[in-house]
Amino acid sequence: MNTTDYGHLSFTLLSASSFIASVGLNLIKTNKYIRHFLANHGRFVSYLYPQIAILVCSRLALQVCKLSANLSRQVCKCETSLQQVNASLDVTIGRTCSKLALQTIAKTEYGHNPG
Repeated sequence: MNTTDYGHLSFTLLSASSFIASVGLNLIKTNKYIRHFLANHGRFVSYLYPQIAILVCSRLALQVCKLSANLSRQVCKCETSLQQVNASLDVTIGRTCSKLALQTIAKTEYGHNPG
């Protein structure tokens, strides 16, 4: 796996943390708006506040779930790519070792007799 694959995963994780931070800020802003509304419309406090909280939490849960699924797919892609690179290296190393072993045998067996 080359460094760009790892970089993409790091970028994805950084994007996830940025997204979660922005969601947190949006929740704080939303909470301020809700409190302002409820202060001006006190009779709806017992009904609206829980409904709004449920709506906000549901949307947040959906966004976090989608983000988690995307990250899982990225991790699977990176793992698959790493397995392919490892398999390729195994083949390359095996061929190199076989070639070197044959050269060593040729030198030891036939090195004293050049013709």
